[in-house]
Amino acid sequence: CPKKIVPRQATYQISLLKNSLALEHDDIAIDPLIREIYTVYEHEKSLSNCLDFDDLLLKALELFKKNRLFKKVFQEQIRHLLVDEYQDTSIVQHELLKQMVLTNHKFNIDSLCAVGDEDQSIYSWRGATVDNIVNFHKDFPRTKRIKIEQNYRSVKPILNAANHIIKNNQNRHPKKL
Repeated sequence: CPKKIVPRQATYQISLLKNSLALEHDDIAIDPLIREIYTVYEHEKSLSNCLDFDDLLLKALELFKKNRLFKKVFQEQIRHLLVDEYQDTSIVQHELLKQMVLTNHKFNIDSLCAVGDEDQSIYSWRGATVDNIVNFHKDFPRTKRIKIEQNYRSVKPILNAANHIIKNNQNRHPKKL
C-alpha cells in the first residue's frame, strides 16, 4: 500500500528540513517520500522562478557565506542590530545572524541586542530552537545578559505558579519573576 501524505504535511516537513539545515547534512535520515516531494517541489519552483519564505532566509544566508564583498559592505553600513523574540528563531536564522555580525568568529559591528526569554519559546513546531537563546553567549561571547524579572502583566499567584513550573526546566538561565 503506497504511503499517503497531504500537501500541508509535505510543506510542513519541507519547511522543517530547510529551517534545520538538515538538507546540508548527508548523515541525516530523511523519509524517501519527503525527499522525493522536496525534489519535485524545488524543481517546480525553479521552473517558475519562485521562492518560498524559507528560501528567502536560505538565500540570504548563502549570500553572506559566499559573497565576501557583500558581507563586508553590509557590516560597514549596518553597525547595530536588534533581534526580538530570539527564543523563537530557527537554526537558519541563528546562522544568518552570525554571518551578519561576525567575521572569523569576532564581532565586526558595533552592537548586537537580542531580546528573548527561553521560558516563552512556543514555535518549535515550525523549526524554532530554544538552544539559540540558551547558548547565545557561546556564539556571541562579548554580549552581556540582562535579566528583566519584573512582570507587569500577571498577578502574584500566576507568577508563583509559573516560577514553580519553569524552575524544573534544566535548559534555561535561572530567573525569578
